[in-house]
Amino acid sequence: MALAGDGSVYTWGDNSRGQLGLGDGATATKTVATLIPAVKLSGVIKIASGASHNVALKSDGTVWSWGSNSFGELGVSTMTDSSTPQLVPGLTGVVALAAGGFFNTSTNLANGSFTLGQDKNGTFYAWGSDSTNQLCDGFSGVSHNQLSPQAIATLSPLAKIGALSLSAGCYYGLLLNDDGSVSGWGQNSVGQLGNGATSTVQRSLVEAINFNVFSE
Repeated sequence: MALAGDGSVYTWGDNSRGQLGLGDGATATKTVATLIPAVKLSGVIKIASGASHNVALKSDGTVWSWGSNSFGELGVSTMTDSSTPQLVPGLTGVVALAAGGFFNTSTNLANGSFTLGQDKNGTFYAWGSDSTNQLCDGFSGVSHNQLSPQAIATLSPLAKIGALSLSAGCYYGLLLNDDGSVSGWGQNSVGQLGNGATSTVQRSLVEAINFNVFSE
């Protein structure tokens, strides 16, 4: 995707799950940048891409999503794909977005797809797959799918947490705190959380060591 200065969004590439957001059930691949019609999406200030789904933040603080929805990653209370951007209900005043997941080339399907958001009050939200605790919601039983945004109790409202940046990778999440430190959760099998250790799943928030953006 690409975000233009006028708030319009362009997409190109694979569209098998409607992830280009062109509407009308479109699934054809696009080899050149194609404008999502303004009637479907406009006034965008931030965008984020997962494995096969996309999200956009509008200037009014609302979130819109489209594409693959196998795990509820669109946050619209269903598991049905959408080729048209849809409003994510229940979110207002959002200031940060991130989307993650892994595209399995063997099955041609996205796995573990999820979405993160933060509102202006500092509350964090997550939805989609929680297969490796990438929603950071303290869920410790059988992996589940969260079909609509829920506040992340393990992050909000911690006094330290005031994200300057929010990101989502393959089964894990990271945030840059307002004190310059980096915290993460979820998959850590190869040390991707930077806390000096490895574990299959990190269910509690950990801090990356030997790093602070303000120390440079």
